[in-house]
Amino acid sequence: MKKLWDGEYGLAATFWLWWFVGNSVMAGLTTTVPFLGIAGLAWFIVTSVGVWRAGAHYQGSDMWRTLSRVSLFALPILGVLIPLILFGAALLLLLGIAQ
Repeated sequence: MKKLWDGEYGLAATFWLWWFVGNSVMAGLTTTVPFLGIAGLAWFIVTSVGVWRAGAHYQGSDMWRTLSRVSLFALPILGVLIPLILFGAALLLLLGIAQ
């Protein structure tokens, strides 16, 4: 866990394996087992810090470092907004407001 927190797995592995896949699995688990919500939040924080720190160690293109860091904020926001927008559109259709 310390290696993950310190970003020592490398940027690609930390972002794709630990952050993206790990948080996707954790999100699925927390929707089926709600009391895992605190564990899901802790996992999100640990992996986000790991990605940020892995970016600091990254020796490649600045583009990948920047994209990974922007994704830490953009993807969770989109993960909330897209379902809300779809729910709102479906509700408008059901109520007959949108045609």
